[in-house]
Amino acid sequence: MKAAILCFLMVFGHITYAAIDPKYANATERGYQISGDSVVFPDGSKCDLDAFNEGTCGQKWMDIDYCVPEGKHVWNLDKCCEGLEPFLGKGKDGQPSCRKIKKKETDDQEDSSWFDNLLNNTLFWVGLILPFIVLGIFAYSVKAKIKKRNDKDSN
Repeated sequence: MKAAILCFLMVFGHITYAAIDPKYANATERGYQISGDSVVFPDGSKCDLDAFNEGTCGQKWMDIDYCVPEGKHVWNLDKCCEGLEPFLGKGKDGQPSCRKIKKKETDDQEDSSWFDNLLNNTLFWVGLILPFIVLGIFAYSVKAKIKKRNDKDSN
């Protein structure tokens, strides 16, 4: 039982942060599809992703001016389309995306309240509920042992 609890805590006790691998940046920002390790261009032709990034393949597709539309991830922070800005919430890890920013909006206003963060924090709830589960299992096993002993003594 202890091993199961320990495994549970190990799986859910880790916080994971992820940013998208920058090798996909050039093709993704330009809106090209990625298939495995290849870039698929609008005409259906393909190019190795590394060769595309090095500029040795797909030259005609590199020369097209582009901007990153709303909701899409951005690496070159000056490439968001007009009226959009790169945004990643304060204190968050990951990849920024382009979005409309209202005049007076700030990172602090965008962050959810501490109560919302608490409600969404899995580790908090596991830590709050797990002791009650362990205590309940312990109490049940003690009660079962006492009952078994009483049954044995009455015979």
